[in-house]
Amino acid sequence: MAEQTREFDNDSQVTQLAFNPKYQWIAAATEEGIKVWDLMSNTKFPIAFQKVEKTIVGKKATKYIQCTSIAWNSLGTILYAGFTDGNIRVWKIVSKN
Repeated sequence: MAEQTREFDNDSQVTQLAFNPKYQWIAAATEEGIKVWDLMSNTKFPIAFQKVEKTIVGKKATKYIQCTSIAWNSLGTILYAGFTDGNIRVWKIVSKN
């Protein structure tokens, strides 16, 4: 049986994970957007968090568009994410190291 070694605060459903071997990061596609954790850090909180919001026409409410798929490029510097609004969003990730 595998032993649990790390736990991260997410507070929403995870639909997919993507590991970045270059920087030792893990990205999670969630129902609130994208979260990225540094596996080499001692913190359980994300180092990056990106919500995608959509204002509902005719209402004052804001709806978050869910991220359903996620992938890093081969260099580990670009993150691709597919969302329930039918769009693929692309982020260039810059390491502080």
